Amino acid sequence: MGNYTVQQYTMLQGTKTLFINESCGAISPDGYWYSLNCISLQQFICYDDYNQEFYSVPYKLIWREAQDYCRYWYTDLAGIHSASEQQAVLSLVPRDYLWIGLFKDDWRWSDETTSFFRYWGKGKPLSLFNISNCVVMQMNDNGMWDDSLCDRKLPFVCYKVTTPKKIQIVKLKVRTQKMTDLNDASMKANILKMFEGKLEKKKMINYTLSWRENDGVVFHPESDNTQQKNISDEL
Repeated sequence: MGNYTVQQYTMLQGTKTLFINESCGAISPDGYWYSLNCISLQQFICYDDYNQEFYSVPYKLIWREAQDYCRYWYTDLAGIHSASEQQAVLSLVPRDYLWIGLFKDDWRWSDETTSFFRYWGKGKPLSLFNISNCVVMQMNDNGMWDDSLCDRKLPFVCYKVTTPKKIQIVKLKVRTQKMTDLNDASMKANILKMFEGKLEKKKMINYTLSWRENDGVVFHPESDNTQQKNISDEL
């Protein structure tokens, strides 16, 4: 782990992040999880994804500094997702609380989804006066996040969820009078309307109907001895 001291590490990481009256997760020697003030000094447990191992760190840091430390030397603060991981972490707990990667956070996405991913810049968010309630990306700092006033006028980024299109081809056989031209534009439009009516009855939405042409036309005549049948009610 090198010869860095806790003081040198703190200087390398920059200003401390302040969590005023916010709670972060810690594990106790009895195996229970507790909610502690995020700016209290505790030892902590890191997880290394490469070796798939937990490591107890004897330095006492606030939660955000402990997270930075784990991300610098390992992968992240320890996350516990199973009984076996609980036992592995508990075996490293001495006689006091240790920080783990659990935290309480009021920040949420505008589409109401939840995620533990955070990309705050150094010393952010300040969370001092509870007035900077929106988040901006600092493009001069690799897109890292900063809390900001919501009434600022800034460029923004949108996203759209697109559903892969499913194409279904229906082969249609129609019995008609000999003089009827099924390839007439109005006739093809009327047949599509009939299909749309059937789809509406089945309460199907978000579809687009179109004709598939072969040799420049849609309908091709069949021999007289070919059995014809009407449009099936099943699509």
